[in-house]
Amino acid sequence: MLPAMSSILERINKIAEHEKVTISSIETRINASKGVLSRSLRTGTDISSKWLTAIVENYPLYNAEWLLTGRGEMLRDAGDRFTVKQISKLRADRDKDVQRIPLYPMAASAGIFEIIASEQHLKSIPIEYIHIPRMPECDGAVPITGDSMYPLIKSGDIVLFKEVHDKTNIIWGEMYLAAIKHRGDSFFFSKYIQKAEREGYARFVSANSHHQPVEFPIDSIRALAIIKATIRFQSSF
Repeated sequence: MLPAMSSILERINKIAEHEKVTISSIETRINASKGVLSRSLRTGTDISSKWLTAIVENYPLYNAEWLLTGRGEMLRDAGDRFTVKQISKLRADRDKDVQRIPLYPMAASAGIFEIIASEQHLKSIPIEYIHIPRMPECDGAVPITGDSMYPLIKSGDIVLFKEVHDKTNIIWGEMYLAAIKHRGDSFFFSKYIQKAEREGYARFVSANSHHQPVEFPIDSIRALAIIKATIRFQSSF
């Protein structure tokens, strides 16, 4: 067993108790097979580091240092240092003195369909609310996984978004969350959207140069939200 793994298992169980959910629900959120966590809790066997990372990314309100080492408080508090970076400020945007922005879980299996697609929006239950002053109006926030927009957005950052209901209102060159369904495959990513040379297509471009641009028909976009700002916690992971 890895050092202190039994203590980590106990802390995962505390997260489940605090969230008032089952371990099976946590497995679903982190896109793990049924039994990956519950089996370890029952037998005391090691949990793969990728599942610990997934817990950190999908439960951003919990102190990662506490989960991994037991040091500090279980929940992040005002003492955690974080930075808010505004990504998009359009001419029509009006800052609000303060707003209560719902924070949604970002399980890989759920994708954006349960978060920003209009027909699903009411079915998504926020895990918390973020109070942000002097920021353009936002519809929600989600933690991001992956490195396609690194270094602007890194895995674990929280992005604040504003839904786009009409795809003809895409502002070329801005950064978006997009859910795509094309030729039977579904994709979800955060990227810049540029106008493609092909008529009726959009070009999705990463900040990370290791990711090649891709093009999809605009009609394949199932849900879209412009990224207004990011939140990055500075506490040690």
